[in-house]
Amino acid sequence: GYYIMERRKVSLNEVEAALVQAYRANPKLAVVIRADRNDKFGRVSDVFDLCDKHGIQNVGYSTRKEK
Repeated sequence: GYYIMERRKVSLNEVEAALVQAYRANPKLAVVIRADRNDKFGRVSDVFDLCDKHGIQNVGYSTRKEK
């Protein structure tokens, strides 16, 4: 699978690198994770795990209401 960051498809390694860089620049970084409704929770969990691994504590999950 892949992830989308800033409208680009990226790998989990690229997500991790971007999170680390952003957190170093701003220790108050807030991360919001959104998932496709058809996606399994595993990919979302992977991003939560990365945030935990690097000490990023301000992490949330967002869903979109079906239209």
